[in-house]
Amino acid sequence: MTRHTKKTAPTITVVGSFTVDMMMRIPRLPVYGETLLGSSFLQAPGGKGANQAVACARLGANVNYVGVLGMDSMAEAALELFRQEGIGTECLFRTDEAATGVGFVLQFPDGNNVCLTDMAANQHLSADMVDRAASLIEESDAVLTCLEIPTDAALRSMELARKHGVCSILNPAPAIAGIEKLKGHVDVLTPNHVEAAALLNIDPDAATSADAVAIARTLREEGFPAVIITCGEDGAVIADGCGEMRVLGAKVQAVDTTGAGDTFNAALAVAIAEGKPLVEAVMFANCAGALACMKVGCVAAIPYRDEVEERFRSTYSAMN
Repeated sequence: MTRHTKKTAPTITVVGSFTVDMMMRIPRLPVYGETLLGSSFLQAPGGKGANQAVACARLGANVNYVGVLGMDSMAEAALELFRQEGIGTECLFRTDEAATGVGFVLQFPDGNNVCLTDMAANQHLSADMVDRAASLIEESDAVLTCLEIPTDAALRSMELARKHGVCSILNPAPAIAGIEKLKGHVDVLTPNHVEAAALLNIDPDAATSADAVAIARTLREEGFPAVIITCGEDGAVIADGCGEMRVLGAKVQAVDTTGAGDTFNAALAVAIAEGKPLVEAVMFANCAGALACMKVGCVAAIPYRDEVEERFRSTYSAMN
């Protein structure tokens, strides 16, 4: 895994997804045939790739985004977001074969949520399109991707990163069948504890954060050099060549957990690209992910660098 050592801002290429997210607060899930009143409707840009790209930019990286939008008006939300955040769109493609992706987020009073997503145009991202971003990947310090895009596109981004000695980071969300083909191409695998269980065909409903150490060890034995499993407020578990360890989380009062995982992954990518040791990178990412839980929405909740550094100092100062 290549580590960034320059003092300049690192460059990260995000190969991922964009959706227009529509969020609503509900007291509980409705039953069949029931109409349930919700509140606090919010429409905002989202998608794992877009969230991760924005978070990388706010944390100080130079960011390139590789993805696909439809030809509809909802795509304008992505173009405006990337312009505002200073994200490179040289390899942002358009298609008239599908609409721009959409997501529906239902938020519960305790801050947790469930999501329904139609990836639409995102499913048209191809390995050939990723090839057209090869020069961007070659000049990057890390490549970050997820599985809200076709597996072949994610695989190609990881292959190109490996080819050019760039750190490849895969957030396997959503957890899907066929991840085996990505083995040997991923430097850092970053599922949450439910996704990690699903990757090993363990019942996700039975998985707890307490199982994360054993699951991380098994995933590493399966062929992923470094595995980081996020466990919400319980922090994260690392399994790499040095063994396994649990990194305590940064405790906050969660309001909305929707974008926390994406923010964690972006912060991890930035920290690794800057050359931070993996444990410190996970601590930094824990702080960023925790801060993202303190506001409603995804993009609106993504913190900036100074906020994360302050949280890092207050959370982990005793360990330095």
